[in-house]
Amino acid sequence: MDTTITLPAGGKLHASRSHLCLAFEKTRFSLSTAIYGGGFKEINYAVNQKLETFYPSEDRFPGGSVPEFLRLSILENGYDPAKACALLTAAKMEWRSVKTFSHAPSASTSIYSSPIYRSSVFSRKIISLLFQEK
Repeated sequence: MDTTITLPAGGKLHASRSHLCLAFEKTRFSLSTAIYGGGFKEINYAVNQKLETFYPSEDRFPGGSVPEFLRLSILENGYDPAKACALLTAAKMEWRSVKTFSHAPSASTSIYSSPIYRSSVFSRKIISLLFQEK
């Protein structure tokens, strides 16, 4: 299911069974609630990592914590953790929707994923970035 989509507002969306990644060639300013690399910062990658294994406590995650698990996942997927933010989800990556809203000179791209097939009412926003070229 590996797919790459060029987004109208800039950047590319890489989708696989294990993660979604919004990737930019030029650094962007991001405002994110991400567990790893969240807040207001400069990024090239926004990742939504699927959790495929149950861990009974945070210390049982690979790396000993959720942020470290996400950092390791970013590396495993071939991205630079220093230039990334990442969220964690149990949603299926193929159940996604991409919406771009623009009004010159700004643009906003939101990527949605749902654990319930074909249900936009119950969709959960997984990555919502306000971005601007640096």
